[in-house]
Amino acid sequence: MKRITLLLSMITIFLVMTGCASSSSPKGNDKEPDTEIEKSQDQSNEDTDEKEEDLSSSLGSIEDFTFTSIDDYDQDQWIRMETEKPIENGAFVDGDQFFINTEDDETIAYTKDMKEIWKSEVPYPFRRPNLMTDDYILVNNEVDEGEGTFVEALDKKTGESVYKINLVDYSDLGEVYVMDDAIYFAAGKKTNEDELFADDFTLFKYQLNDGSKVWEKKIGNLKQSGKGSPFQLAFKDDHLYYVSADSQLKVVEMETGDEVWKQELPESLRYSIPFFADDSLYILDAESVFHEYDMETGEPLDDYQFQGSVLGPVAPYPLFDGTTMIYEDVDFDTGDTTLIAVDMDAKEEIWSLDFGQHFIFGAYIIDNTLYILTQEGVDDTTTPSKLLKLDPQSGELVEGIELNDRMAEASNSMSSTMGNDRNGDYITVFHGKVAYFLK
Repeated sequence: MKRITLLLSMITIFLVMTGCASSSSPKGNDKEPDTEIEKSQDQSNEDTDEKEEDLSSSLGSIEDFTFTSIDDYDQDQWIRMETEKPIENGAFVDGDQFFINTEDDETIAYTKDMKEIWKSEVPYPFRRPNLMTDDYILVNNEVDEGEGTFVEALDKKTGESVYKINLVDYSDLGEVYVMDDAIYFAAGKKTNEDELFADDFTLFKYQLNDGSKVWEKKIGNLKQSGKGSPFQLAFKDDHLYYVSADSQLKVVEMETGDEVWKQELPESLRYSIPFFADDSLYILDAESVFHEYDMETGEPLDDYQFQGSVLGPVAPYPLFDGTTMIYEDVDFDTGDTTLIAVDMDAKEEIWSLDFGQHFIFGAYIIDNTLYILTQEGVDDTTTPSKLLKLDPQSGELVEGIELNDRMAEASNSMSSTMGNDRNGDYITVFHGKVAYFLK
């Protein structure tokens, strides 16, 4: 409980520090024109304003969109499930089966008509999301003392344990990743028991099929993330990326764990993982500057000052479609959200879309389509969520769908019974006892 309270306090401080006030608009001239010359000048100014408006990248507001009820949406494109117990930290669909975590520390497999196939109970003092692979459900867990830290593979057909990676000497388990039939993660130890998090980490690689260790590398202290799991890694091609506590971006070979290059970063970061676009990677600092580096060498290339600020732990990561970067701006004073697309080569805004009081809680690019999950930021718990499908290059609406349920609590919610992720061809979104799988 102490750890959770401290985490929430850190998040609150972070949100206040990252907010920025919007600039005020210049005041217009209230004096009435009293000559024909002034009228002519007024008309000229209006024409200029209209031309500037025509050149604006704004696509208007989602309030102008027409949304289709999910009930009228192609039945092959979505699935809705409802459980007896609240879902916690993950839901999956695979063929004719569902897999969920519950708040009662269970992993349960169901048929499509919600008949229980198997159930596995595991203690989760601090929960981490499960992962689904072709053959397994990977369960992972940590506790402060370390004796309960592990990664376990459950057979998807039976729920039986196939193997268990015991990490009894570690108190902090970072996010677990499966890449090319191998498991990667960082696990940490505390050199000072009075500290909230571990400060001495080791990178691990294990074989997915049998849980055998491939390599481990001591890497010192990791920088804490500003979103999701406190300790995250990133992957691109044959390389693994992480940011150290002293703000160095380090790159290692996935095959061997050997370091390839490292690069000094700004000390204050918004997110402690890089984002990739073509042959470049980008780091976002706390001042909303995207720093571009060469992916092969780590050499600094350029930077881009993002004209906005992002608030809330559910705000999605920036997305890249080629060199088009898509990101959200939240007005600190009003809470209004704007989705913005920028050409990172030209350093120019391509398009923007006003979401008003709707906050964005999920964003994905699948098959050249931008999927946005959004929720009106009101206290009414019956207001349903919406799914927007947009063209990432033009921002034009492909399809707008209104769900039957509210799938997000608030832009600042830290609830483990709310989340969304990629699940094969689907986007999974869950809240409480309800989950949707959307295409």
